Amino acid sequence: MTRPASPPSWIVPVQAVAEGALLLPGGPRLPLPAGSRAVGAGLLVLGCGAVAASAAALRRDLTAAVVPRDGARLRTAGAYGLSRHPMYVGLLLASAGTVLVRGRVSTAVAAAVLAAVLHVKAGEEDRVLAGRFGGAWQEYASRVPRLVGLPRR
Repeated sequence: MTRPASPPSWIVPVQAVAEGALLLPGGPRLPLPAGSRAVGAGLLVLGCGAVAASAAALRRDLTAAVVPRDGARLRTAGAYGLSRHPMYVGLLLASAGTVLVRGRVSTAVAAAVLAAVLHVKAGEEDRVLAGRFGGAWQEYASRVPRLVGLPRR
């Protein structure tokens, strides 16, 4: 039996840099329509709420790493019944909200980098969780989308 390949080690550090870059000061402003800041504030609050709910569901099993802690159980209820990666949904909503609130090109670039990193990270986590939980993961993944409202795979 071959051992599954380890997830790329760059994912977590690049995610942290992208999240920090969302708050870089200054830079050119984006030409956003009136009301964008209010919509952005709503997305920011909604995203932070989704992150908090996801973290609360994981409790001690919460980790930034792609590989879950030893003994972690597969979560399939609550936020995890709507999305296999609800924390990433929350981070994406919050980063989109931050773009609208701040209205900076640098923030938009950081949000795009974060979205790309989370896409890769979600795929790696799916692979790792499939190896860890086997049939239970396959059944879960067949009925719950990777991200809310997007195709199941």
